[in-house]
Amino acid sequence: MRYQKIPRLNYRIYKDEVIHTGITIAEDINLKFLSMTTFGVLTLKEGYAWNGVTGGIDDKTNMVPSAEHDALFQLISLGLLPAALRHVANDRYINNCKKRKMGGFRRWTHKSILDKLSHLFCKPEKPRRIYEVF
Repeated sequence: MRYQKIPRLNYRIYKDEVIHTGITIAEDINLKFLSMTTFGVLTLKEGYAWNGVTGGIDDKTNMVPSAEHDALFQLISLGLLPAALRHVANDRYINNCKKRKMGGFRRWTHKSILDKLSHLFCKPEKPRRIYEVF
């Protein structure tokens, strides 16, 4: 993964990152900075920004997993993926951290936090008022 450090959100994808999630969906999703195919191919496009691990240390064991996790939760909060997929996103995050050699205690800590708090971050956004001036 190639990324840049930026203010506020912390990181921005420098070159498209393609992730095979194994999550199948009914129809393709195509947004400005991310897309997902019906076969579960998630593409974080150049310019996609995320905040890394909330409350933790960002390092090579969790940068890609945290970007994928944030993107999946963004799609859930936009109502484009079902909220029930949060458990799948959480499990993928932990398993991908393990594949990248994150230590067991850190993984356990991250899993505990995700299990307790992730439901707060995957509620669909309320419709926002649209303002117009002439």
